[in-house]
Amino acid sequence: MRRFFIGFVVLTMLLPVACVQAGNPTYITNKPVEFTGTFGIGTGYDANDKVERYYYIKLDHPINVKDTDFGLNESNVTKIQLAPYFDQSLHNFKGKRVVVKGELFHSFTAHHHTKILMAVDKRKDFLLEKSR
Repeated sequence: MRRFFIGFVVLTMLLPVACVQAGNPTYITNKPVEFTGTFGIGTGYDANDKVERYYYIKLDHPINVKDTDFGLNESNVTKIQLAPYFDQSLHNFKGKRVVVKGELFHSFTAHHHTKILMAVDKRKDFLLEKSR
């Protein structure tokens, strides 16, 4: 009876978490996506403990990501590092609501500071300020 009670308590605690994750939309890596959220600038460390800054978007709602390259799945992703293929300062967008477009991929180097990143190409296609 005690085992049943412990199992029931554990199941009761985990069920709400599973329901929340199941309700999140799932996105697949290497496919075009578009998200709305708040633009931010974070600080992280590379493999040599050198400080580096990175851009990210804090999503309005959590998502799940299925990785087609590494076979990994991430649940409840709310922060995505942006990997722009251009050398241009985006500091003036900090704290603003934006729409970003690109393709998701999983982190695989010390320069990746979130589990999921978004590869973005052209500035005009990737970052659009959104009115509140």
